[in-house]
Amino acid sequence: RGDGRAGAARGLGGPPVAAVSAATSSAERPIGDGEPRLYRVVHAPFVYLRAAPSTEAPMLGIARKGATVEADAMRDGWLRLAEPCKGGGCGWVLEHGGRMGLGKLLEPTQE
Repeated sequence: RGDGRAGAARGLGGPPVAAVSAATSSAERPIGDGEPRLYRVVHAPFVYLRAAPSTEAPMLGIARKGATVEADAMRDGWLRLAEPCKGGGCGWVLEHGGRMGLGKLLEPTQE
């Protein structure tokens, strides 16, 4: 794209770290009108990109504070990344870390 994105997020990289699973397994639902939406990472220093909507799922990478990710669906508080992550598969990122005592992790942006 030429916009500095690596995989589905700008600001990807870094080491593996911690985990929390989705409490229930509801169906994925499109975000808004079904068009992908941009979210900015507001949690420092980063959030994890996971292979499934669970903190126990394998980590695919990280998105640093200030990075943007594009999501096209939501499931149990997890956002599904609209573009494949590095290495292929669909990635997921938790929108709010309240269950872990972290608060808001991402917020919608108008970019």
